[in-house]
Amino acid sequence: MLALKDDLRTQVPNPFFGKITAGILAQPTVARAQLLRPYPQFDTVTSYLLDWASSSYHALTGKVEKRYASGLTSSLPTHIRR
Repeated sequence: MLALKDDLRTQVPNPFFGKITAGILAQPTVARAQLLRPYPQFDTVTSYLLDWASSSYHALTGKVEKRYASGLTSSLPTHIRR
């Protein structure tokens, strides 16, 4: 795409003309860069509900270990979540 440089601004025939009735894609010609986008039929994507949800995760992980004089070890792993 870097090889195109100024050619990205060139107006080319709009394949969406007549199908889209509002915005820059309603014109008979459109910039070549618009048609090279992953979803050229969309001019912009706007999210106005960015803060409508939230999430959190609380957890505590631990291990209780008992070592006996004979060399035997006993352990109890725990995981507490909320």
